[in-house]
Formats: sequence, structure tokens, C-alpha cells
Amino acid sequence: MRWTKLIYLASPYSAKKRSTIHKRFDAAVRACLHLWEQGYLVYGPIFYTHPISACLPHVPRDAWMELDLRLLEKCDELWVLCIPGWKKSVGVRTEIHWAKKFGKPVRYLKLDQLPECGWDDLVQAVRKWVNGPIPESQKDCLY
Repeated sequence: MRWTKLIYLASPYSAKKRSTIHKRFDAAVRACLHLWEQGYLVYGPIFYTHPISACLPHVPRDAWMELDLRLLEKCDELWVLCIPGWKKSVGVRTEIHWAKKFGKPVRYLKLDQLPECGWDDLVQAVRKWVNGPIPESQKDCLY
């Protein structure tokens, strides 16, 4: 498979309830998996940094935004995951603003366009991977 574009996936994150944050994280994981399967290289702050932010709650929001905007500038396009809260999200609005300023196309992705999979499926896949054999294609990377 030839990887095509580098996509920055924006989606809302912050919420008053942790259960809402986790639902947003789960939706971002679904979108990430779907886009990778479609041949895109994908970065999204939610699915890459959620576990880190859960362990490092003292890292200020502006540090995360600094990281995100630096990576957004490197990406080819911004895709917005249209889940509840995306229009009100300060982070998503900031990412859209900067994408346009950087001259990046902005596309919108609806949750109903994604296959039914998410965090629980990812956890199961990782468990299977940990307990399975190393694929032949990766053995030349071992030292």
C-alpha cells in the first residue's frame, strides 16, 4: 500500500465528565483506524496523547496546543471528526483556524461513516499481538 497524505485529525476532547472524554477518545480511535486502513498517515492529538495526559494531568493545555500546532503545520490536510461538541470545542476551532492560516484543506468526517470498532477492539488486538508470534516481515528489525 502506498501511503498518500499525512492527515491531522481534530476532534473535541475536554468535557466535565470523564465518561464523555473517554467516548470522544473512543471515537477518535475509530477514526484513526479507519483512516489508516484507507491508506492515510494519521496524527490526532486525542488518540496519541490521551494516555499521556491521563498520567501527566499537570501538563498545561498550552503545551499540548503547542505540540498540536507544530504537527498540524507538517500535515497535508486537517480532517475534523464531527462528533457531539466539535462545533463548541475551543481546541477544534483553534485547529481549524490555524489549518486555514497554514493553507491546509479542511475536511469533515462523520461518525456514521466509520466502522464499529474502538478502544476495546484496540485493546483486544494489542493483547493478541503481545501473545502472538512476531511476523516474518518484522524479524529483520530485531537485534
